[in-house]
Order: sequence, then structure tokens, then C-alpha cells
Amino acid sequence: MHKPLSTFSPTSLPSMYRLLAILGNSQGINLAEDEQSLRKLPNVEIEWLREPSIKKLVSILWRREKWDILFFAGHSSSKEDLTTGDIAINSQDSLNIQVLKNPLKHVQQNGLKLAIFNSCDGLGLANALADLGVPYIIVMRESIPDKVAQYFLRFFLEEFSTGIPLYKAFRRAREQLKYLEYPGAVQIPVIVQHITAQPLIWPQRQYQDKIKDFDEQITEKCKITYN
Repeated sequence: MHKPLSTFSPTSLPSMYRLLAILGNSQGINLAEDEQSLRKLPNVEIEWLREPSIKKLVSILWRREKWDILFFAGHSSSKEDLTTGDIAINSQDSLNIQVLKNPLKHVQQNGLKLAIFNSCDGLGLANALADLGVPYIIVMRESIPDKVAQYFLRFFLEEFSTGIPLYKAFRRAREQLKYLEYPGAVQIPVIVQHITAQPLIWPQRQYQDKIKDFDEQITEKCKITYN
């Protein structure tokens, strides 16, 4: 059953996402393509961390600001039991995601909706973040060619940012990998959903404007009626 239109308000839909982009160790890969894909996104405020130190990364995660999306690109790996994994945040430091457990839990409790790891062998990362309650996590299940990772990210973000629901945008992006000359590439991107996750759609300002206009029209009609 659909909810009555009168239950909507301009604050019921977000007008802007906040995204923390961590660009880690780039040895042998081209993270400029990932950055370009992120910069094309509408209705988003991005904070960039390029090869941060552990201290810098932890301090940013502990801040009071709300992050809707956490993005990491670089090198990563999972432990054999797939319960956790490591990320190379710069050319010297690689740390287990469990080291960031408390600050990541803080980010999750503060409204994190989606984490994207555009890096190799990320199932352990996904499972660790799901255990923390992160609603959606997108990772690569195994090693992935740089061009494939770039293509998937670009197409996924293009679809998702137009207002297409998360899962549909994810499926469409995976389908596009069929046309690349990398056998099995379509199976590499994986999305993990926490049991409490709510449907996720990219903020669309035109919807905000329409809802605001509707509320203003109703308010004006009420003024006319009571005057």
C-alpha cells in the first residue's frame, strides 16, 4: 500500500550525500580514473584522503561529520577465513580493517549507508564491515584487472547517481562487464547487505524541489481557505 502524499516533506529525502574518498597505495594501478568517476557525481560533497597516514585516517573517521558513503581505491587482500582483510592506505602502511573497528563503528552509527572498495580480494573487508552494521558494502571478490575495476565503478556510479536503486544499478554495471575481454569478470563485483539495510537511492534535487513546491502550494491553499 502506498503512503499518502501528505506524509512527505522536503526533509524526508536527502538533497546531498557526503562521501569520504580514500585513495591508497597506487603502485601499478591508475587511481586517477576512479577519482574522475567520483568527481562527475551530482549532489555530493567529497572529502579526499590521498595516501593518508594511519593517524590521519583514524582522526578523520572519528570526526563528528556524517559520511553517507565510504570509498576506498588501492590495494587490498582478505584473510583465509574471509572474516577480515587488509588495505594498503599508502606506499608504506597496510593495516587490518579490524584496527579501524571502533572509528568505523562510529561512522556507521553516524549514518554510513554504503562502503565501496574498488580493490582486489575484498570479501573479508565486506564481512568485517557487515559485522559492524554497515548497510551495504560493494567489493571485488578476487583480483581484478585495473581497467575492469575502473569500468565497473564508472558505469555503476553513472547508473546509481541518476536515481536508479542501488541493486539495479549494481546489476546493470555487472552486466556491462560481459562485453569486456576478461572471462569471468562479471562475477567479481559483489554486494553485501546487512539485515537491517533500507532501500538506497541517490539524492535527486529535482524531487526535493517538487516536494517543496507541493508543500508551498498546500500552505498557500490553506492560507486562502482560512483567510
